Amino acid sequence: MTLRYFNLKAFYLRSYIAGLMGVYGAIQISGHSLSGFIFPLLYIYSILLFALSKNKRVKDYLLKLSFLLLTGLLISSLFSYNPVKSTFYVILLFVNFLFSFALYQFYDEEYILKQIFYVLKLLFCISLLLFFIYPSIIIYNDPMDRANLLGLPNYKGLFPHKIHAGFYNVIGVLLAQHYYKKERNKQNLLWMFIFSLSVLLTGSSLGLVSLLVVFIIMQGISFIKRNYGYTGIILSILIFLLITGFVLKYNLQNYLFTMVGRDESLTGRTTIWEYGIDYILKHPILGGGFETFFDEDKQAPAQGLWKKMIYYKAPSFHNGYIEILAEGGILGGLGFIYLLLKMLFKMLKRNSFLYTSIILLCLVCNLGAAVFVKVNTFFLVFLLYLILLTKFPKNDIETQETVSLDEMAFPNNHVH
Repeated sequence: MTLRYFNLKAFYLRSYIAGLMGVYGAIQISGHSLSGFIFPLLYIYSILLFALSKNKRVKDYLLKLSFLLLTGLLISSLFSYNPVKSTFYVILLFVNFLFSFALYQFYDEEYILKQIFYVLKLLFCISLLLFFIYPSIIIYNDPMDRANLLGLPNYKGLFPHKIHAGFYNVIGVLLAQHYYKKERNKQNLLWMFIFSLSVLLTGSSLGLVSLLVVFIIMQGISFIKRNYGYTGIILSILIFLLITGFVLKYNLQNYLFTMVGRDESLTGRTTIWEYGIDYILKHPILGGGFETFFDEDKQAPAQGLWKKMIYYKAPSFHNGYIEILAEGGILGGLGFIYLLLKMLFKMLKRNSFLYTSIILLCLVCNLGAAVFVKVNTFFLVFLLYLILLTKFPKNDIETQETVSLDEMAFPNNHVH
């Protein structure tokens, strides 16, 4: 009788996904996060897989895309206050690009989605267990003592922050809906409810608004596209922009902020955004250096911002678009924003409700949190995977690997 060997294929995928969602950064051991122990192993394995792969066509394309995206960011990093550290982070970002290649090359599309869903369900189940054993681990200690809409302490689960818990649980809702439509399984309907409730329990206004906006906009897009085509979508976007401009001009957004328990500054966010926009205008080409803007060093650009903060010491701009342009300038940031918008329209053309919703979620969440262009972030890696998937359809024989991931790791794939 044979026993199947350790499933490295699933373990690697699940471990990397959990890491990109910030789980390892939230777990501290003797003052050090698990990220410093686990990610180096994942990086090394990704490099190994890329080096051993014989798919020259896709590898060359990824290298060219990486060159286009990262050269500007690398140049801007060389002029930051700490060029060594900033350059190092750009290199790590490239290594994460290699994980996108591994996703494309060694996994089926459906398998990836199921593993993402599996990780989210597993994280919830572990959080539920910890609630009865050590509840303080999964509770977010709000610096302003705010509760969620149910009047309960904010839930963050195993994520580093309630904001992360909010938008990753929205992904859980989208995946549960995807599989319920596909399988008509009541279990997936239950998970839709669980993840929706989790979004509410996080107390994250961004997560709750994102959940509502994504579903409302996606239903609207589906209706407009079905009845009026892409012309209708473009006109709807223009009307939306005009309405948004009207709302901002007369400060009507303040009524919405009051409804969700926020002050007019969005807990200091507007102060941060104003500083970020001012910094971008002063340093439009190069920015202040990738992933070093908010360093504690006295020479770091964020020192000027922290002097203006009222509520807390901001660790980011709480806006991904402002952050990448402030860190990388036009040279390092515009390419990423362009790709995000381009893939949104590509997924619309593919009629993919799930992928369009995830990209739209990234667009919305990026307005209130920096979730896109970071060293270890799920959204960017997943976007690059979608780019490879649309550029090189898996039914194209020229893009297929002749050696599987498991065969690379274990030439003899059974032990007795």
